[in-house]
Amino acid sequence: FLQQTPLDFQYDGIVKGKILYQRDPKFRVVYDEQLLDEYLDFKPVVDYFDFRKTRVI
Repeated sequence: FLQQTPLDFQYDGIVKGKILYQRDPKFRVVYDEQLLDEYLDFKPVVDYFDFRKTRVI
């Protein structure tokens, strides 16, 4: 279910959350790596727009 949520929510889930159940530990490792790559690629864009939003307000 986590894969269907927004990227920043997924990131918070793996960084701040707890694992309640995992069927396949290898899948989790691959998923975490892919998610971190995507999040870190996208983070500068989010930071830019957050900066612009706070500057306008």
